[in-house]
Amino acid sequence: MSPEIYKIAHIAGFAMLLFGLGAILCTPKDAPRPKIGAILHGSGLLVMLIAGFGALQKLHIDVTKPWVLGKVFIWVLLAALPTLLRTGILPRAMGWVVVVTLAAFGAWLAIMKPFS
Repeated sequence: MSPEIYKIAHIAGFAMLLFGLGAILCTPKDAPRPKIGAILHGSGLLVMLIAGFGALQKLHIDVTKPWVLGKVFIWVLLAALPTLLRTGILPRAMGWVVVVTLAAFGAWLAIMKPFS
């Protein structure tokens, strides 16, 4: 596959992840967790991981570059976010801010590729 296909899949996975987090964040605290939110969140994480590393391999980019490691760290934080929200470690209102901040920072890392 071409690197562009991997990039499109990576963005599609990111959209799935954001829709899943939105469903989780919009559900009242005492209501049961929506299955569609969890499914979208997990599927989006998987698609992003496979497509992201596939694109890196096709573009011959070293995975130890600081901007790549930063994106992996953001991916881990986004993966843990539903658990942090469910356990009350992170308040729901702060969850919205964290999601937008992590998304913007991840986009900045991907576009600017600092510390290369």
